[in-house]
Amino acid sequence: MIEFAKVKKVVNSERSAILSLPTCTSPIKSPFPKALPEGRTVELSRVKIKLGQDQSNILLMATVNWSATFPSSAFTTGGWAEVTFELLRNGAVIYRFHQSAMQGQNHDTTAPPTLAVFRIATLRHFDTAPVFDKAGRVTYTLRASNIVIVDPTGGKPVTAAANVGAVTLTAQEIWASIPT
Repeated sequence: MIEFAKVKKVVNSERSAILSLPTCTSPIKSPFPKALPEGRTVELSRVKIKLGQDQSNILLMATVNWSATFPSSAFTTGGWAEVTFELLRNGAVIYRFHQSAMQGQNHDTTAPPTLAVFRIATLRHFDTAPVFDKAGRVTYTLRASNIVIVDPTGGKPVTAAANVGAVTLTAQEIWASIPT
């Protein structure tokens, strides 16, 4: 049986920003600044941890605010966006979470017809592999991959878009007490 002892919290960097939403007199557009291009992989955040000689595990917590925006001219047809969010340890995928946004999912009848669908992806993973590895530097990465955007009009170029806003990635080292 594994028993866990003291918890050490390390904050590498921290930033906060408030994104203003557009007024209701114009069509709703995503205020999120970073694009998620279809078919690409986008790195969202990275944390490096130096593990000590003690046996430890890493608790990973990530939150990604993202949106999909569809054109107002195609409100009655269906468009959608899908994104797979991944946590990687030293370049190897250790956890995946898939999320989609469909046109009309959070539509308010009083809103203008251009539709921005907002989503929050939350990832939590308890990485026990470092307990059995040697001490040293471990890099955890949060990325978006397998990005698929289906334009409701079916036109080229695609007028639907997916964007990322606020992203957090927290890695917390937890020492394990393993009986021998």
